[in-house]
Amino acid sequence: MALTINTWSGFSKRFNSTKRPDPNAATSHTVTLKGGCGVKNPIFEMATIDLTINYVEAFGHYYWCDVENVDGHISRLICRMDRYATFKTEMGAYRGLIEFTSSSSEIMIPDPRNLPTGNIANSHISASLDFSTDTTGCYIVGVAAKAGIKNGTTTWYAMSKAGLLDVCDQIYDSSLWQQMWNQFNGVQNAILSAFWVPFSLSYVATYFSGGLAGNFYIGDETIAASDCYNLGNRIHTGATVTITASYPFSFGGVNTPCYVYKAPYCTATLYLPFVGEVEAPVDILADNPKLTIDYQIDILTGDIIYYLHGEEAGLIGTYTGNFASKIPVAGSSYDGIGVIRGIATAVIGGVGAVVNPAVGLGAAYGGVMAATNSLRLNTQSNGGISSALGGLKYDDILLDIHIALPAETDLDAYKVSHGMPYFKVATVSSLSGYVKCHDASVSLPGDGEEQGAVNAVMNSGFYYE
Repeated sequence: MALTINTWSGFSKRFNSTKRPDPNAATSHTVTLKGGCGVKNPIFEMATIDLTINYVEAFGHYYWCDVENVDGHISRLICRMDRYATFKTEMGAYRGLIEFTSSSSEIMIPDPRNLPTGNIANSHISASLDFSTDTTGCYIVGVAAKAGIKNGTTTWYAMSKAGLLDVCDQIYDSSLWQQMWNQFNGVQNAILSAFWVPFSLSYVATYFSGGLAGNFYIGDETIAASDCYNLGNRIHTGATVTITASYPFSFGGVNTPCYVYKAPYCTATLYLPFVGEVEAPVDILADNPKLTIDYQIDILTGDIIYYLHGEEAGLIGTYTGNFASKIPVAGSSYDGIGVIRGIATAVIGGVGAVVNPAVGLGAAYGGVMAATNSLRLNTQSNGGISSALGGLKYDDILLDIHIALPAETDLDAYKVSHGMPYFKVATVSSLSGYVKCHDASVSLPGDGEEQGAVNAVMNSGFYYE
């Protein structure tokens, strides 16, 4: 039986590709179909010797072929069907769930095939706050003084070590002791709280001072004290700080966000002075690497609160710490928040906020705190690790990023060879390159063998070319 076929020499492609050869590069031959052969694996003979032929089109099907020289005059073409080129049209028409494809631009979806390794890359970024800690520090002292003594009115002072020594040198003078005893049943009941903070006196004077006091007052008594400031306000809201994540991994040669910036590949910690290390929101950072942080300091309690915002996510979390160290002065016995037992209410003179010592910072914020509570998405406390020493070594915010590098680090090459996660319904012909379907079933003519083979390669991954 004589028929015409098209042949190609030196044609190559991946074994699981639908690629077909250029029809314009084909050579036509008149051949004879060897008897007893079927369409799946035909054998052709032609009266020309050409041992370079390796690909054939016949009966509307495509074949790989091996050539034998029969007798020096006849070439025998032994063919086996290339199912993927043959049924490219049917495969391209399939519409269903596509798991992976080179056409995908969804580079933020973690790829479960490209697992993280034990090879860790690190990045360290810092951002400066508008305070600088000081190992010398200064002292914050609250005393019952001046008018309203019987109501427990408190006057707060910030002072240097020299100023506090001035007070201590004079506080047990016999005549002063008697006068204090008459007013307070002892000097120890006049000193309401005293603690050290790791900030310079000039810093406290700048943000919290009501002016240079000149003297230190206990009740109606005057004590000369150097470097002594009245506190005019208790809360300082720090300048907003921006910290931008820098990743030790790039996709496409640049720090384009990709799934490697997210868990389980990426972990990150944020160090906040007086709080310690907290977990940084890596998934939010992956979408936008900028975090903004502002904070508030209560100089009368030593509390510090950080507010963490994502550039698009809004308020992510609040973190609390404390930078004050309580110190004993005049034998006072302090409760858990540094206020002497037995004083029911302290009215902060010159500050204007009424604070119940049993509550502390929360009451001082009042309505402000109540309004913010409803916005908090994730609140973390210090976990018991904050202290006055917590910011002395590092008084900047530190962002540490750790990436467990994926097994295949060249994501550009990986996208070409294995595709990227897609997980959408699509028609195969709308895609290109590597495609992996989920539970595909393509209807093909024949005895079912071709259908099973084609479905298997579509579900295991193939190249639509």
